[in-house]
Amino acid sequence: MKQKIIGLLMLAGMIALAGCAGRNTPAQTSGKTVEPLPGTLDVETLDNCTFAAGFEASDVYLSDDGMLGVHMTVYDYERFDLVDISELTAGDTLVIDGNRMPVESIERDENGFVTINGGLEEGGCYLATDDSGVFYEILTDDAKSYYAIGETTLPIGQEFIFLDDSDLENPGQISYAGDFLMAMEKSDRSFSPYATTVTVQDGFITNLTQIYVP
Repeated sequence: MKQKIIGLLMLAGMIALAGCAGRNTPAQTSGKTVEPLPGTLDVETLDNCTFAAGFEASDVYLSDDGMLGVHMTVYDYERFDLVDISELTAGDTLVIDGNRMPVESIERDENGFVTINGGLEEGGCYLATDDSGVFYEILTDDAKSYYAIGETTLPIGQEFIFLDDSDLENPGQISYAGDFLMAMEKSDRSFSPYATTVTVQDGFITNLTQIYVP
């Protein structure tokens, strides 16, 4: 009986020591989480800015009161802090496209191009930077990864210019408000956010540019 009690006391002591050891062991730390910077576009207050847009030729119209306007979808892309991405390492987490991506591998080149987890083809992503001082996701064709933030209708101003660079054999074509309306009325043309930018000043569209996209 005495030996049994001694055995139980020794077992209790070992359990207590194990518990103390567990409490004194520092918790394993995880890497940092990098999230996109806050967006800067608001479809309710689009003014004095340039953004990507998408619409059809039929979305260009002349209202009953003689106002020329365009109904469009506004697009933006995620931006990441330059320092955050420069310091990103394996073990960190990148929040991108609304998903948490654990960083398992990261490669950088001399041009600032970043490949995470093998790139898009392997379930990762590509990031690039430019003179804007931020990183952003790019797709396999080097286009920014745009997402829609909402729809709006904006009037076209008297100083409106449409710069059409969509035809490589006939680039730099310029048209003004009236000609643009007539051209759209006869067209089934589509304007994608990957090729189209809109500039708004003082509440009016002053410039619309479409570039060539393969």
